[in-house]
Amino acid sequence: MLELAATSLLVVAGSCVLLFGGVIIVARLARRALIVLGVPVALGYGLALWWNSSHWPVNDVAVLALALVVGCIIGAALRSGVAVVAFCAAALMRIGYGVGESFAVPLGGLVLALGVGLLAGGAPALPFIAVVTGAYVLTRRPKRSPPPVPG
Repeated sequence: MLELAATSLLVVAGSCVLLFGGVIIVARLARRALIVLGVPVALGYGLALWWNSSHWPVNDVAVLALALVVGCIIGAALRSGVAVVAFCAAALMRIGYGVGESFAVPLGGLVLALGVGLLAGGAPALPFIAVVTGAYVLTRRPKRSPPPVPG
């Protein structure tokens, strides 16, 4: 059991490091290059879904690649704290939290970022939204169970 927990922590930490490194590299690309890169990545992910691979490394690499490219495309196109609030709210509702709290929690992070930004002369919104949303998810249980994952 302890070995499984250690392996899981290593895999998650490694995935985060790869994703962060990829974001540093991919975020420097122009929007057109991101879209050109996104098409084969999306097709590769579609093939992985169609192939219905039971090999977790194949599935994880496909999901990480798609998340990396799509996240950078969305970030380059929107550049908005409100968009991050919308994504967080949609994710919270998807995993079983109520509509009101799914909206209020990330919005609270955005308002906190605004307050700190006004006092400190500017602050990025994403860390505040992430911390408030993450803390809420860690301290509160969803009202309903999330829908089953297809597959």
